[in-house]
Amino acid sequence: MTIHRGDDELLSTNASWLTTIVWGDTTEITPVEPWSHSGTLVKVLEILSLSSIILNGTIWNILVLVAILKRKTRLNGIHTMLIINLCVTDLGMSTVGMGFTLFDLILGQKAYLQASPVLCHINGFLVAVFPAVNVQTVATIAAHRYLLTCHPHHKILTKQRARLGILLIWVVSSTVAGLPLFDVVSHISYSSAVHHCHPDFHDPCIYGYLCMAVYAVTLPVSAFCYGSIMRSLFAIKETINLHNQRRNVDHTLDSVAQDDLASSTTHCSGEVMTIQSVTVTEGGTNSDIPSTRKRRRVRRRKKRLAADRRIAVASGLILLTTLICWSPFAITNVCFFEAELQHGWSVFIMWLAYTNSVFDPIIYVYFNKKVATRIRSTIRIKR
Repeated sequence: MTIHRGDDELLSTNASWLTTIVWGDTTEITPVEPWSHSGTLVKVLEILSLSSIILNGTIWNILVLVAILKRKTRLNGIHTMLIINLCVTDLGMSTVGMGFTLFDLILGQKAYLQASPVLCHINGFLVAVFPAVNVQTVATIAAHRYLLTCHPHHKILTKQRARLGILLIWVVSSTVAGLPLFDVVSHISYSSAVHHCHPDFHDPCIYGYLCMAVYAVTLPVSAFCYGSIMRSLFAIKETINLHNQRRNVDHTLDSVAQDDLASSTTHCSGEVMTIQSVTVTEGGTNSDIPSTRKRRRVRRRKKRLAADRRIAVASGLILLTTLICWSPFAITNVCFFEAELQHGWSVFIMWLAYTNSVFDPIIYVYFNKKVATRIRSTIRIKR
């Protein structure tokens, strides 16, 4: 409810369920439900669950960053730079982005975000910029893996271009998230259900569709990249298996030929047999040199294939978790979604989006044995 006041009009209220906020010449009176016994239990559960998300997201992202920064020689790698950017984004969302929500949730009726337009605008900007950077970084990782696997001989994405790409991601995300700060296209509004400020995606609808376009473009492109990557890795695996089958057949034929040669010389004298045996042995030694090199090349290709497969699966799961975590929030905040959500569903959808900051580092550590080893060593040192 909004009440406009004149110079001579005095407005006051003593009701405990009303919160009065004065913005310029406009006084906004917002009903606030008092904490009942059931409401207190719900608040406690919300605080504990959000605190758990913040704690896990902060710890896991810091551990991954420390493990990556320990190996300074690989910091210039394109994939490493993108993973660092993703961890920094998730860490910012876990600490600063969710921190506003946690404090507003703890303070309860005081609702400091409602009372401070400056803090509300800062919170609205952060909760918009971090998800945008996250989604675009995940799409860039997918494009990089696609070029590296499907077009390994084309140097399209260099280190310098990767740095410029990361800078462009932050510039674009900050621009889109900063428009509502100046009431351009949209404005920042406070949501009492999830206790944070965010850009209004309904008034006008164009801003909601603009944000949806980011997801509508990046996620299908990422899915196409990972589909092509898996097909390429499957073809490479089939080639290696075919080579191994041919090598086994050649080895069997060589063994049969040597057995036939040994049996054909049994009627000869001992001296001739010795000479022929030496000749066969020397011939076998010379012929084993190229086959040994081939086996080494095959082993290297197998190791590289296994590493590429782990990276592809990890990146694909990061994309999948991003899609699962943020899709409900994106769908329920566009104009064509007109249903009124209950408080529990609103909190669940927002908390689900927050958990994306926890899943990303856990997936990366699970599929990267070297980073997992460094994290274990770091924990032992701290103990």
